[in-house]
Amino acid sequence: MLNPDGSYQYSSTRGRWSVRDGKLLLSRSTLWGPGEIVGRDTIRFEYDYRGWRHVVTWICQGCGAAGPKDAGAAATPGSGPTGSHVGVSLMLEFGTAIGGVSGFTIVPAESARSYTHNAPLPEGAVQGLAWETSRTAVALATSRNNTLMSGKRYVVFLAWPRETIPVAILDLPPVSSDYSTTLPATLDGARVFTQLGQ
Repeated sequence: MLNPDGSYQYSSTRGRWSVRDGKLLLSRSTLWGPGEIVGRDTIRFEYDYRGWRHVVTWICQGCGAAGPKDAGAAATPGSGPTGSHVGVSLMLEFGTAIGGVSGFTIVPAESARSYTHNAPLPEGAVQGLAWETSRTAVALATSRNNTLMSGKRYVVFLAWPRETIPVAILDLPPVSSDYSTTLPATLDGARVFTQLGQ
């Protein structure tokens, strides 16, 4: 919990937080070190402990990816994109084994080619944690505060500690309730962008 007065609490630890050069500094954190602010809702800590590389990602549960500007556009007829803000649950199926996935980012198609590893989130994008359900499948879900505009095309990126690659295209239909589907996915990012161009 990061409080507006500069105090924080993590488990039983309490201290002061500050931001410097795009990093979150926690006064009582001696192991994790500074956390990199990788999106408007996401902070990532990377550190070595007992010979292992660790990655801890914090995602703000109280932050919505859609800001007030987006909400106003959706609420005013004729002034913005049509559709509803909906949650999404995806199962990504690969033709080969994968491993070590730590998170996902779903980016509007028009911004996908310029999105890179640890870049700030483009407008309309969402981010969260992904988990492997088998050697060749990954599941992900957006939260109730982290929704997408229905009736639009998106590119799904998966993140590892040192890289983020496009793996699938999501054509979100014009629905008004949360949406679930299974998508074929690939680790060939160039192929995803070729399909996007088609």
